[in-house]
Amino acid sequence: MLYASTQSFRKIANHLLEDRPDFLGVYFELLDATGHLFMQHASPRLPYIAEAEYEIYKDAIEQTYVLQDQIIGELYDRCDDNTVLMIVSDHGFKSGVARPKRRPEIWAGNAAFWHNLDGVICLYGKGILSLSRAGGVPGGSGLPG
Repeated sequence: MLYASTQSFRKIANHLLEDRPDFLGVYFELLDATGHLFMQHASPRLPYIAEAEYEIYKDAIEQTYVLQDQIIGELYDRCDDNTVLMIVSDHGFKSGVARPKRRPEIWAGNAAFWHNLDGVICLYGKGILSLSRAGGVPGGSGLPG
């Protein structure tokens, strides 16, 4: 269902971009939901995750980021010189050895323990000054330009 809804929003966004709207906002639930469902299966294997279960789901997070990056890349490729692209998240996820020792699922009441409070905001486009040029982080936003 998550994959299907992501593909639906991908198609809708690309369709709406054909009319060159003044503003387009798209929400992708995939990274958040996948984090809650599968971050516990990422490397290194947590003690309460069975080896067989780990082997099945260990690549889910990485593959989710690959897909989301492809979608963002498609949308970025449709940007012209007057477009400002914003990528925003409300939180990150604890990963690696920083993960809590409890299951992350929302229905287990543990979801917030898995959140990294630092989210992401990336801006790219006309009028956006990169952090490297503003005296901030070397390399700026990581996006071309």
